[in-house]
Amino acid sequence: MQRKDERKLIYIALLVTCGVISLVMGLATGLWTMFQVAIVVELLFWLGAPVQSQRDRRAG
Repeated sequence: MQRKDERKLIYIALLVTCGVISLVMGLATGLWTMFQVAIVVELLFWLGAPVQSQRDRRAG
């Protein structure tokens, strides 16, 4: 699976989960949960990305 496809799948699942949380606990709780989990997901994608060498960056 491509990296962008994985992100889409994760965010769709996140939206569904946070939507259910919003229905049960309230809108503010659902939005806050979405924000926190999105930050963690992006941080993990950023930390898990392979490091490019100088040669790879120049090759483009």
